[in-house]
Amino acid sequence: MTVCTATDASGSHLTTSRINRLLRPLRNKCLSLSKFLTTARHSTSRSTSFSHSQDWPLESPPPLALLRQPPSATRGRLYFDRGFAEDLELSRLIYAVCDTFRCLLQVTHGTVPGEPIPSMAAMCCFVVGENVPLSSVGMRNGQEEPVDEDELMKIVDDIYDAIPTYYRRHSISSHALFLVLAICPHHHTLVSALLDICLSFGLVHESRHLLSVILENAFLSTTSPPPITHPGHVSYLADLLAKWISGNSKITPSITFPLFSVSTFSRAIVDILAQSDVSLWASKAVSRFARSVEATDIASFITLLDSLVETVHNYRPVCPSGKGKEKESPEIVVIYDRLHDWMNRLFAVISGASGALTDSRCPDIDSIVMLLSRCRSYGMHTLRLGASPEPSQDALPDAITILATHLYVTYSLADYDSHLLHLLREVSPIPTTFAPLVEHMHRSSAQDFISSLQQSSSTLQNHNLFRLDASLWACALRVFESTPKGTSKEMQRIKFLLIDGVDEAERRLFGAGPPNSSPAVRLPGQSNRSRHAHHRRPSGEWEWEEMVGCWIRKTPVHVQKKR
Repeated sequence: MTVCTATDASGSHLTTSRINRLLRPLRNKCLSLSKFLTTARHSTSRSTSFSHSQDWPLESPPPLALLRQPPSATRGRLYFDRGFAEDLELSRLIYAVCDTFRCLLQVTHGTVPGEPIPSMAAMCCFVVGENVPLSSVGMRNGQEEPVDEDELMKIVDDIYDAIPTYYRRHSISSHALFLVLAICPHHHTLVSALLDICLSFGLVHESRHLLSVILENAFLSTTSPPPITHPGHVSYLADLLAKWISGNSKITPSITFPLFSVSTFSRAIVDILAQSDVSLWASKAVSRFARSVEATDIASFITLLDSLVETVHNYRPVCPSGKGKEKESPEIVVIYDRLHDWMNRLFAVISGASGALTDSRCPDIDSIVMLLSRCRSYGMHTLRLGASPEPSQDALPDAITILATHLYVTYSLADYDSHLLHLLREVSPIPTTFAPLVEHMHRSSAQDFISSLQQSSSTLQNHNLFRLDASLWACALRVFESTPKGTSKEMQRIKFLLIDGVDEAERRLFGAGPPNSSPAVRLPGQSNRSRHAHHRRPSGEWEWEEMVGCWIRKTPVHVQKKR
């Protein structure tokens, strides 16, 4: 292994002739790999081929599995299995390219840890390296024309002569990577091994580009289904994230901001999902990845949620039901379910139910409030699917309501009062809306449970949110009756308190409106675009009926007409 000296660090050893000697063997290895894949029995390894059917066949090999590096002693042996022999040769050629690329970086960057955030000059060198001419075909007057090899080498030499020696290593690493990717097919083993090398040298720019290529291989397959949906790749994205974060250990210890961050990786996932089939949001690999992000970086998890909200809003195809009506397509129902699940998980994190938070303040509250505002602007806080196969898929408005209510009741949010109040005044809760919130309160002692309930109720009453208040008490009574706690005498006392609370909340709600008015009544979902299409206010007054112990519609007094 080459060790950089002080002269090496200054870049004085990277003359144009030395650069050509470094790139020549790399180009030759790439040409050998490309030629093998062109002339071999299959253009890609059998480990990357899969069925065109929508479901993976039983015992099908994972398409993103890596080829192992063959031991040097295997070369020259005779193998009777032609497919195995070809895969072995393919693996040898792939790792030969990677070894040459690693040797080039050892000369240009040495074995010292990666540097801090690149300077503007270094960033310019990245761009220069990406655009160095790679072939003997050039553009002249808008037409492709062959370029003499000597003329091409002179152009490359002139480019490197114009770069200060200290910055040449940035252009060389970028140039070498794009040389490999331009000549060789993007075999998954090749790109993954190159990413390992770039991470080991702390090369952020090159690693980000390789990450994009890897995700394209996993999500944007030209055949169906995409490789990421294979049952053997459930933890693929979570494992790739762990590998990505490991690149920070190669960076100078004095750097506090991680260059290989969870947020950068999450943004790459969001970008590739935006180009992929919408159903991939509901894949097991994405779900496992989201759980990893939730546990390490809540801001990145909110970024995922925000992107999913945009996807749900923009993807609105409907399927005919055969009865003159329209119903939601299966894809939108599935991703609605995923959005509902992630909203509940976000509530679990910020409420401390998952144990992920130890601070008394809500993290990234600005992002959460903006997420809720976006949901309101798209009408998701009131929209319920009209033909939902699963009850949970019809509960997205409840999840949004719970999250907004918890923020409003728990934290002092003077700057966001208008955002949250507008949302809470437009929702139409039902007796089970606040189940997760009440269950969270119910984990504490019976006395703390009642105290939390009364505090939340008081806040809702102060802002005339009587429907939410009534729903909260009704849900509390339901939860307590299903899972009571305490002694028999205490349970009886708390139950009576909850019953009284429900009665009082209903009196406040039904007595809050003017005469000839009544509470909003929920109707089946009718429109996906209108936020108010599924609500109506029936006419008529309400009165308390002692015999049945509930509110009923008041019977109008019959007045006889005078004859």
